[in-house]
Amino acid sequence: MTLEQISIRAAVARRQHVQYIDFVERCELVLQQAHDLGWRVAQMLNDEHSVRAAESLMGAHLKSDFCESTPLSRLIYGF
Repeated sequence: MTLEQISIRAAVARRQHVQYIDFVERCELVLQQAHDLGWRVAQMLNDEHSVRAAESLMGAHLKSDFCESTPLSRLIYGF
């Protein structure tokens, strides 16, 4: 999943759930972390409830839509 796809899904969710803008932004952040750092780091940085909520709202699955790690996460976290 690309950053553009994440932003499109977040824009749709913002329009559909105007009263939950903060929640949508937190979900978008989880997916952006998964894109930039890999799904393993995104799960490490967020609690399980936040990850599941982001997956549900944005229609994504971290383990299948994102790489396990990225060059940036290997540089920062060593994996």
